[in-house]
Amino acid sequence: MTQAAKDRAGRPQVEGACRCGGSGWITECLDPDDPTTRTARNCPGHNPNGSMRSGQVTA
Repeated sequence: MTQAAKDRAGRPQVEGACRCGGSGWITECLDPDDPTTRTARNCPGHNPNGSMRSGQVTA
């Protein structure tokens, strides 16, 4: 398998709008009754390595 094919296989495709909206981060609420339990995780399609740009705030 070529390196280009391996790189493509590591990036999932999303049908329709991505949950991250292109930002690279998906906001989730751990407890629906407590909105202070929000967290952000990296989007596997737009930010597979979980990289943060300088000055980026996720919450």
